[in-house]
Amino acid sequence: MASAAGVLNFVAKQLGDRYRLGAVGPDQWDCSSVVQAAYASEGVKLPRLTYEQVKCGVAIPKDRAALRDGDLIFSNWIGRKNSHVALYAGNNRILVASSAVGKVCYEILDNSYWAHVDAIRRVLVTAPTVTPYVPKWPGRVFVYDGKPEHMMHGQDIWTWQNRMHDRGWRLKVDGWYGKESRAVCFAFQEEKKLLRDGKVGRETWGAAWTAPVT
Repeated sequence: MASAAGVLNFVAKQLGDRYRLGAVGPDQWDCSSVVQAAYASEGVKLPRLTYEQVKCGVAIPKDRAALRDGDLIFSNWIGRKNSHVALYAGNNRILVASSAVGKVCYEILDNSYWAHVDAIRRVLVTAPTVTPYVPKWPGRVFVYDGKPEHMMHGQDIWTWQNRMHDRGWRLKVDGWYGKESRAVCFAFQEEKKLLRDGKVGRETWGAAWTAPVT
């Protein structure tokens, strides 16, 4: 997964490289090319120019308290909006290929610089953590001993069969735990490296929902 630390680490390795308008590395950069390359190093594709990069990600309020590492800070120093870009690097600093300094460097995000800021964009938007839904374990173990007259039946078995069917396993969803369902259980337990006993207990039940669907 792409990380802000990886993005900033890429630019930090370029510290001291010369600034040259239109350069795209590996020893010379302009402001947008080093940002593009930094994100590419983490598997994130950005456009080449600042005027396109400013359309990426989500807009962040112009508030220093809202900044996070890796945010793109767009500014105007030559009379053209969003003509310059830098990366927020924490502690009120930015990493930038600076035309004024002539190289890739750290700069302080002081009040003078802040007055030139036009926009802030966040490309690495963290998705909220989602807890997988797992229906309550019914409290009984599904077992088949090979005798059809002993087959277990119920809504809870139907629920498990339906989930396995959704996962791509071929079985009849009828609420009866018999030979076919047991065979699927054995195969699923082997795939997920669970105790292979052909019984749907608490662990096998939970794995049906918490293991990723492939």
